[in-house]
Amino acid sequence: MFSIVRLWQNFQNTGRVADVPRHPRRKVTTVYQDAQIIANHLENRYRTAAYTARATIGTHGRPVSS
Repeated sequence: MFSIVRLWQNFQNTGRVADVPRHPRRKVTTVYQDAQIIANHLENRYRTAAYTARATIGTHGRPVSS
Protein backbone atom coordinates (compact mmCIF):
# COMPACT_ATOMS: atom_id res chain seq x y z
CA MET A 1 0.00 0.00 0.00
CA PHE A 2 2.85 2.37 0.83
CA SER A 3 4.35 2.02 -2.63
CA ILE A 4 1.04 2.98 -4.26
CA VAL A 5 0.76 6.07 -2.06
CA ARG A 6 4.35 7.03 -2.86
CA LEU A 7 3.69 6.49 -6.57
CA TRP A 8 0.57 8.68 -6.42
CA GLN A 9 2.42 11.44 -4.54
CA ASN A 10 5.21 11.35 -7.10
CA PHE A 11 2.66 11.73 -9.88
CA GLN A 12 0.95 14.63 -8.09
CA ASN A 13 4.27 16.45 -7.62
CA THR A 14 5.86 15.90 -11.03
CA GLY A 15 2.97 15.03 -13.34
CA ARG A 16 4.68 11.83 -14.43
CA VAL A 17 5.85 8.56 -12.97
CA ALA A 18 9.26 7.32 -14.07
CA ASP A 19 9.78 3.65 -13.38
CA VAL A 20 13.12 2.60 -11.97
CA PRO A 21 15.17 0.61 -14.50
CA ARG A 22 15.74 -2.97 -13.42
CA HIS A 23 18.38 -5.50 -14.39
CA PRO A 24 17.00 -8.28 -16.58
CA ARG A 25 17.31 -11.88 -15.47
CA ARG A 26 20.54 -13.48 -16.68
CA LYS A 27 20.14 -15.89 -19.55
CA VAL A 28 20.60 -19.52 -18.51
CA THR A 29 20.67 -21.22 -21.91
CA THR A 30 22.74 -20.52 -25.00
CA VAL A 31 21.29 -19.62 -28.39
CA TYR A 32 22.15 -23.14 -29.60
CA GLN A 33 20.31 -24.70 -26.63
CA ASP A 34 17.29 -22.50 -27.34
CA ALA A 35 17.21 -23.79 -30.92
CA GLN A 36 17.48 -27.39 -29.67
CA ILE A 37 14.62 -26.88 -27.22
CA ILE A 38 12.41 -25.48 -29.98
CA ALA A 39 13.29 -28.34 -32.33
CA ASN A 40 12.58 -30.95 -29.64
CA HIS A 41 9.19 -29.44 -28.89
CA LEU A 42 8.29 -29.31 -32.56
CA GLU A 43 9.11 -33.03 -32.82
CA ASN A 44 7.07 -33.94 -29.74
CA ARG A 45 4.38 -31.37 -28.95
CA TYR A 46 3.22 -33.33 -25.88
CA ARG A 47 6.55 -32.90 -24.08
CA THR A 48 6.04 -30.68 -21.05
CA ALA A 49 8.11 -27.61 -20.26
CA ALA A 50 8.98 -29.15 -16.88
CA TYR A 51 10.44 -32.22 -18.60
CA THR A 52 12.52 -30.05 -20.92
CA ALA A 53 13.77 -27.88 -18.06
CA ARG A 54 14.89 -30.94 -16.10
CA ALA A 55 16.66 -32.38 -19.14
CA THR A 56 18.44 -29.16 -20.20
CA ILE A 57 21.79 -28.28 -18.65
CA GLY A 58 22.21 -24.52 -18.32
CA THR A 59 25.30 -22.39 -18.94
CA HIS A 60 26.38 -22.72 -15.29
CA GLY A 61 26.47 -26.53 -15.38
CA ARG A 62 23.19 -26.92 -13.50
CA PRO A 63 19.78 -28.02 -14.78
CA VAL A 64 17.63 -25.11 -15.95
CA SER A 65 14.88 -25.92 -13.46
CA SER A 66 17.05 -25.53 -10.35
